[in-house]
Amino acid sequence: MSKLQQVKQRAYYLDNICCILIIHLIYTGHIADSCGNDEPRVISWVCQTLSFVMSWFFFKGGMMHKETSTRKLIEKSTQRLLVPFVIFLFLGLLLDGAVLLVDNPERLNAFQFLRNEFDTFVTTTILWPTAAIWFLLALFVARIGFNALFHRIHPLLISLFFSCTAYLIYLSIEYGWTVDVCSILSLPPFYLGTMCHGLSLYSLGYYLKEKQFSTPLFVVSLLLFILKFLIPASIDFRANEPSGANYMLAVLYGMSGCIVINNIFRKYLNFKIPCASYIGVNSMTYYLVHFPVLVVSRTMLGKTYHGDDFWLRFVILSVVVTISLVIADCLFRNQKLRFMIGG
Repeated sequence: MSKLQQVKQRAYYLDNICCILIIHLIYTGHIADSCGNDEPRVISWVCQTLSFVMSWFFFKGGMMHKETSTRKLIEKSTQRLLVPFVIFLFLGLLLDGAVLLVDNPERLNAFQFLRNEFDTFVTTTILWPTAAIWFLLALFVARIGFNALFHRIHPLLISLFFSCTAYLIYLSIEYGWTVDVCSILSLPPFYLGTMCHGLSLYSLGYYLKEKQFSTPLFVVSLLLFILKFLIPASIDFRANEPSGANYMLAVLYGMSGCIVINNIFRKYLNFKIPCASYIGVNSMTYYLVHFPVLVVSRTMLGKTYHGDDFWLRFVILSVVVTISLVIADCLFRNQKLRFMIGG
């Protein structure tokens, strides 16, 4: 296949959706959450409308899945997902240490610090300054798990089974049906539900890659998408924790959002929009870099500005994060550094 044919076949609508969602995730998602509880209605409306954001990234992963051996997929996914996971996990460790060193240098105990960080990782799979890396590990599990199963089990059954499993894990934690294995860890851990939910959406994305564009499925999905404004329900994907009416209803809302936005963008925006397509293609850089920059910026802002004006905090943090993302984008164009973001 020629390079021209490959360009013609690129699904630009996915790049354009990715641009919209990564901008939402960074600005009206994480930055807005960092600006206090007095969230403007417009921000709340955007968050409710795009509440399927993390569902879509798993769904899209399934759409892009290509048949290969599990061994080859592990090798490829290790480079793409686990290498940046480990690098940014280590960065989180350094940032946590730096904050502790600045705030309480006399109380810094290296052994106790490392033990606390290890406990945090075991119980959450992340360290807070680089918390966004949870997605990399969950996507890695979804990829490998699906590839190992889909030749033997129908993708719809995989999706249904792991959606229900994620729900049961949520219930077991919510009602205390857990087993303590040590002082810091109970089984099942919440992040196992996150991984099951991700695998469910990944499998559904694979199965509906083309089927999602049928008119009946689009209409049903659109009705479900509208219903969430009447009966609100959403999920904190990382915590596997719902808010609103019902967990499984929130799962359905997430799935319907993926189908609705894919249909709209494929029909009306399936072409290259220079800036949007560029952001979509390079979204991993922005996803990984924005959170540690935001954590550091919020910490420094908290030490220098004690006001509670939402929009002022939002503008300050947005400017700092945007400048940092531009610098990171230039930095990671260097091929020798792209391995840090899975390139």
